[in-house]
Amino acid sequence: MAGLDDARVQGMDGRQRRAVREALGAAFPSWGRFAELLDRINRRITDFGAERTPLPDVVYAVVEGALAEGWLTQLLDEAARANPGNRLLSDVVIGYRVTEGPDAANPVTEVISPPDVRTVIGALADEFSDPTAAKTLIAAARLRPARQPSWQVGNAELFWSEVYRLYEGGAVVGGWPLVLREAYLQRPANPIIRAAALAAGVADATASSPRAESPPPAQGGTDPATSAAAGPERQTAPPAAATGTTSVPRDDARPGVPSAGGSSPTTGVVAGAGPATERPWDFFVSYTAADKGWAEWIAWQLEEADYTVYIQAWDFVPGSNWMNMMTRGIQRANRTITVLSHAYIDSVWGTAEWQAALRADPDGFKRKVIPVRVEDCERPTLLATVVGVDLFDLPEDETAARLLAGVAAALGGRTKPNTKPSFPPSTGGAPPSR
Repeated sequence: MAGLDDARVQGMDGRQRRAVREALGAAFPSWGRFAELLDRINRRITDFGAERTPLPDVVYAVVEGALAEGWLTQLLDEAARANPGNRLLSDVVIGYRVTEGPDAANPVTEVISPPDVRTVIGALADEFSDPTAAKTLIAAARLRPARQPSWQVGNAELFWSEVYRLYEGGAVVGGWPLVLREAYLQRPANPIIRAAALAAGVADATASSPRAESPPPAQGGTDPATSAAAGPERQTAPPAAATGTTSVPRDDARPGVPSAGGSSPTTGVVAGAGPATERPWDFFVSYTAADKGWAEWIAWQLEEADYTVYIQAWDFVPGSNWMNMMTRGIQRANRTITVLSHAYIDSVWGTAEWQAALRADPDGFKRKVIPVRVEDCERPTLLATVVGVDLFDLPEDETAARLLAGVAAALGGRTKPNTKPSFPPSTGGAPPSR
């Protein structure tokens, strides 16, 4: 395959294969994202493990199988195209690049595959984390100040997620590629932004001349140093993750929100019947569309136990501003319950919510984030060390008891039993095994 030396890839030793496995696991850390990578080369992840198989075991089986069958070069090449901004993966792949001859990688003609939406939003949040710089960019991308989202939560990913929703919703003729073009002009060295702009057709891989009409550099930013041309047609945005949850605004993605003055078709709850006071809610339930049933069941159990709950399905009524309501939930709820599933892990909106909540309690001493798994899924890296509650594969009464016990422990900070533990049985005086 052009760009990679197949002979060197096939000649990997054990240490090199381990490095490849670690890089793939870091670049594609969830079942859904790794499955999408394999789909790009017409392979099925289920050929290498069941859905409950730990992802590192699946990655191991894929790498060993690919090496034995001769398609590891194709896998690495596609992985580098799918996630060009992952440093660990890039460091591994670059060691197998062809540096001369007809198969050498050509930056002018090489096809650039777009990174997924979540990756692009993360890159924009990293590069344009200052409100002034971010708003300057989207103003250059033709979004009028009156339409620009507010910066109330202090979370750049939430801001850029809302910007993506606006552009994809038709707020500006030309759409999301306009943002990619402006971001590329201001941050041409960022590999993710560059790959997304090239894939959208709004950047020239060989461009090196300054922009003809560049706006003043954003506060804390750098002068744009490259030129690009955008076509008049609206380009297609970078594809979302395979689950389809990342490219749709969550208020549209979650059907069944009550009509004004009416009731929800699924719950019968009267619109506006939620908490009316201004005191903080006990819990904000963060979820994605696929898990709406679980989220409402959890919220119902909590309110039945006299906790106050803020949940989109019941509290985001017609006329409310989605972004402001989400900001309100993150800021005013004492704790955030994340309804973890494969779909949630791959969701742009879900990721932005739990990361915003985690920033308010990075050491976990306040127990602000309570991960609640409703599927046997691998937790995101930053949540992997946060003690959570598992609700899958249990009967309903036991599930409810486990949920309430978990949140009570989070509130109380300790789970000492009410009765004295039984005295441990004697081991006959034998010394403990070592």
